[in-house]
Amino acid sequence: MKNSRKIGLLILIVSLVIMGVEWIYTGGEFFLLDYISYPVTSWNLDFLRVNLITLLAEGGMRLLGYQLFSKLFFFITIFLSGWLGFMLAMQIANLFKVGSQHHTPFTIAGVFLLMLNPVLYERMITQPGVYLAFVVMGFGLIQLLKTISDGKLKYYLFAGLLFGGAIGVSSHTVFMSGVFCLIYSLLYLRTKKALLGIVLLMGMTLLPNINWLIGGFWGNGSVVTDTLATFNQANIEGFLSHALAPFNLELTSLMLYGFWGERAGHFVFPEDANPLRWVFSVILFVVSIGGYRFSYKNNKKLVGFLILVGFLSWIFATGISSSRFGALNQWMFDNIPYYIGLREPQKWVGLLLFVRATGILLAFSKLLYLLDELRGSKREMQKKIVPLGVLVLILIANTPALIGGFYGQLVLSDYPTDYQTYKQTTLSGDLKKGKILILPRHSYLACPRTQRKIISNPLKAYLGNNPEIVSSDNIELTNLYTNSTSSESRDIESFLAKKDLALLSGFSTIIMMENCADYQNYDFLKSHGGLQVGFSSPSLSVYYLK
Repeated sequence: MKNSRKIGLLILIVSLVIMGVEWIYTGGEFFLLDYISYPVTSWNLDFLRVNLITLLAEGGMRLLGYQLFSKLFFFITIFLSGWLGFMLAMQIANLFKVGSQHHTPFTIAGVFLLMLNPVLYERMITQPGVYLAFVVMGFGLIQLLKTISDGKLKYYLFAGLLFGGAIGVSSHTVFMSGVFCLIYSLLYLRTKKALLGIVLLMGMTLLPNINWLIGGFWGNGSVVTDTLATFNQANIEGFLSHALAPFNLELTSLMLYGFWGERAGHFVFPEDANPLRWVFSVILFVVSIGGYRFSYKNNKKLVGFLILVGFLSWIFATGISSSRFGALNQWMFDNIPYYIGLREPQKWVGLLLFVRATGILLAFSKLLYLLDELRGSKREMQKKIVPLGVLVLILIANTPALIGGFYGQLVLSDYPTDYQTYKQTTLSGDLKKGKILILPRHSYLACPRTQRKIISNPLKAYLGNNPEIVSSDNIELTNLYTNSTSSESRDIESFLAKKDLALLSGFSTIIMMENCADYQNYDFLKSHGGLQVGFSSPSLSVYYLK
């Protein structure tokens, strides 16, 4: 592919500008909201339960070590996002007949659009796995777009495999890729070959997920169905889309913002880095609309297809809190099978990102053609560099907390050495005595080593994910404490309220993560007459039931 090596080098450089370089030569790993790594020394995976992201994570951490895997996963995801932008630009150039003289600046623009955007910023600093799913889905969308100009069956196969991969990373992408494929079928399914292609696509989508689908829906316990049965209105309300001033909710979603993590304070607020961020959001939105407007006559069907996909993605992204579309979104949660499992409507912005980037690319192409009309061969280079420079500056201003290690938020740290000491010297003996309870009782908590950023509770995973080790299963949203129906969880909550060890039937050990979350509320353990202090360190205290 022409210029692919140079594009790859550009993506590498931009990735390093985004992440910084300290992670390359510094030990430790990234601890984020839904992103932790830990030592993996053995395989304890149930084939009928494990999905692609679990295989990727467990395999990567075992083969590469958890610290190196943590860094590489993050870096590769950002790099792939840039490559997606390159591939998207190449495909749009083909479908809309962009002149070959414009391919280089056009593809570079695609790279920047998919690397400097709010979705990458807000998801990568909290949920890198979700953003990876968006990226893999994007590659699938491109393969399906290829069938518009070249109906070879291999593109349907590739699209299905990529959609299946995205679902294996984040199952919620089934709804986004499903809507894209449905609208595609309504507009482009006109031949028996295309029909066969869609059938092949569906089969390939199932292929990477067939094991956990069988185990999750029809295996012992029907885990997926049982889990979704515990979801209720409080789950939907806990992940409401969010409005950023000066916009309302609907306009915020159009600007690719509105993720609930903004409201929860899980990362630097964009306005804190650039109070005028919203101006550049408007500019990009208007440019995107202009791109589709300029290109409508050249390919009405394709433009209509993409606009419809974007329009529906926007409606669904606003969720139930929208004054205009809330009733429709509530109906979807109530009536579409398994849709309540999505919970968070802002994931639809992952599809809207793809549509908006295409619109901006179309506008950028129009600008390049207009600049061609300027006289003077000496200006040829300026005609390419200046528009790209302006675009990059606007993108950075729109996502101001992305550059430079995510505005200093991307910090490396590691587990306290006390964790390793306990694991190597004492854990195996404690497991032989009975169950182990991990406290504080939070699924998400903050510790000093994470700069007090809230992360997934990592201790059970660090100790080996043994089923005899019991960690928190609560969710602690504003209006929802837990989805758990476990009687054991209820007994643990009762123990914390009543301090009655008789409620901890089957447990022999309590591990307390010191200095994490509300650790002061557990000081009663130190003086409880039914407990004996065992292993003790500044980071970890172990108590044995007498």
